[in-house]
Amino acid sequence: MKQKLLFKAGETVYFAGQKGPAYRVTKGNIRLDHTDEEGEISFASMAIQEDLLGAEVLLGHSYQFNAHALVDTEIEVWQEPSELWEIALAKELLKSNQRNAEVISLRCGQAIDRIIKLIKLMVPGYQQAANEQLAINISLPALREAAEMTGLTIETVSRCLTSLRKQGILQPIPGARGNIRNQFVLNLNNVEPLAA
Repeated sequence: MKQKLLFKAGETVYFAGQKGPAYRVTKGNIRLDHTDEEGEISFASMAIQEDLLGAEVLLGHSYQFNAHALVDTEIEVWQEPSELWEIALAKELLKSNQRNAEVISLRCGQAIDRIIKLIKLMVPGYQQAANEQLAINISLPALREAAEMTGLTIETVSRCLTSLRKQGILQPIPGARGNIRNQFVLNLNNVEPLAA
C-alpha cells in the first residue's frame, strides 16, 4: 500500500537540501521554488496531478527545490517495480520537460491569457472536461502566488479574476459563511472561445 500524505494550501512539503523519497502528486498542485546565493526565493516550476515530485533523489541527490502546496494537495511515495523503473523515469522526464514549457508560457502574453493558462494547468483532465463542456470545481492559489507564477502584479491578477467572474467563467463556491476562499466553479463552455 502506497503511503499518502496530505498538505493544506501553503504547507511545506520539503525544503531544498533535504533527503527523502520521490513522490507522485495524486491530487492538487505543488509549487517549486529556487533559492539563489543571496537567499532570494523565486518561482521555478510546479507539479500537478500525476507528476513526479523530487525525482532528483532517485539519482542520489537531495531535493533541489523548496516545495509547498498551492492548494489542498495529496501526494504518495513513488514506487515502481525495478524492471520498469528506467522506462517510468524516462516518461517522467518527458512529462517534466512539457511542464517546464507550460510554466514558462505562464509569463508570456496578455494578462488574462496568462491567468487562463494557469487555470488550465491547475485543472486535472482539463482538455477532456473542456471537450465535454463541463462545469467543474477548482481551487486556485492565493493572489500573491498566482502573481509570482505569472509575472503579474497582485492587482492585475485580481482584476483578471474579477473579469472572469463577470463573464461567467468563474463562479465562487458559496460556503457556510459566504464564499470559500479561492474555490470556484469553472464554466468550461465560456473558456475556449475566450482563449482562442
